[in-house]
Amino acid sequence: MPPPAGEPSIEDVEVEAAQAEARTEEAAARAEARAEEAAAQAEARAEAEAARAQARAEAARARAIQLRKHAEEAAPPPRRRRLRRPLRSLRRPGWLRPPPWPAVAVGAALTLSCALFGASASIWWQHRVAVQDRQRAAEFMAAARQCAVNLMSMNFNTAQQDVQRMIDDSTGPLKGQYQDSAQQLVKAIQDGKVVTKVTVNAVAVESMSRDSAQVLVAATTERHNAADPTDRPATWRMTITLDWDREKPKMSNVAFLG
Repeated sequence: MPPPAGEPSIEDVEVEAAQAEARTEEAAARAEARAEEAAAQAEARAEAEAARAQARAEAARARAIQLRKHAEEAAPPPRRRRLRRPLRSLRRPGWLRPPPWPAVAVGAALTLSCALFGASASIWWQHRVAVQDRQRAAEFMAAARQCAVNLMSMNFNTAQQDVQRMIDDSTGPLKGQYQDSAQQLVKAIQDGKVVTKVTVNAVAVESMSRDSAQVLVAATTERHNAADPTDRPATWRMTITLDWDREKPKMSNVAFLG
């Protein structure tokens, strides 16, 4: 069927499209050619600039070499310094010279004095420590002697005071044990009418530190009661452990030896 009047035919539209495509390809070809030409020109300019920079660097290097050569030729030769005095007349430095004999003697005397002073101080300190140890040992032995007497001397007439004295001379867990059994002990002494007299024969320190000691005590007792009025002697050996409690040593443990 033919197209209506006034409208282009299909053949006309195809021809027009082909012409538009041809014009587009032609424009693209011209743009590509212009881009290649611009790139070639830029590359040529860069190569020319690099060549000029290299030429300037070589010229500067040649100029520097020439200036250094001229400076070396113009410099005067080094002068040799002559010694003012011959080597034979050089004097030995002061720190290499041996000290005079008076200085040596004074130094030796000072060294000997310091050594004697140090030895004297050491002897004095050892003597002081020994004196303190003897005094401490004497205090512990006196305390152990009194504790043994208070521990074993009992009289039914003064049972309450005797047991309290034993408690006062103890410390630590041992004191608690004596306090817990105090009333029973007082009753047993009073009911049995017990009388015990103690004689301490010897005391000796087994070991000792600053605040504690173990003391060996040998004692003899004479004991009688209501059932047996005759004095019965007995010999005892015990180790009393003493700990310093406030103003004096007190019993912290008692171990009877066979």
